[in-house]
Amino acid sequence: MNIDETTKQATDESLAKVTRKLKTMMEHCENQVQKFEKNLKKDPRYAFEWSETAMKCAAAESVYRHVYMALTEDNPTDLVKMREYAIRETTRMARSPESSTSTTSNLMDRFELAAWAEVFEMIDNTFRYGSPS
Repeated sequence: MNIDETTKQATDESLAKVTRKLKTMMEHCENQVQKFEKNLKKDPRYAFEWSETAMKCAAAESVYRHVYMALTEDNPTDLVKMREYAIRETTRMARSPESSTSTTSNLMDRFELAAWAEVFEMIDNTFRYGSPS
C-alpha cells in the first residue's frame, strides 16, 4: 500500500467514525425533543420550566444534520474542509453574538455556537487521536 492509499484509508475511516457519531448525536437530540413534546402535551408549564435540554438539542441537531448531510451527499465535503468550516462558523458566531430582544433567540444562537464548536472538536479529535470522542 502506498502513502496515498494509506491516507485515503485513514480518511475514509475517520469519515465513517465522524458520521456514525453525528448520527448517534442526532438520534439523541431527536429523542430529547420528542420527550419535550410529550411533556408539553401533559403539562406545558413544567415542560417549559425544563425546556433547556430540548432547546440545546434542537439547535445542535440542526448543526449536526447540516454537517452529516454535507459529509454523506453524492459529492461529499471532505473532513478537512468541514473542520475548517466548523471553526469559521464558531469564530464568526463568537465574534458577532446575537443580541436580539428575544432571550430565547439569543439562547438558541448560543446553543448553535456550542454545537459548531463541538463539531470542530469532534473532527479535530478524530484527526489527532483517531476517535471523535
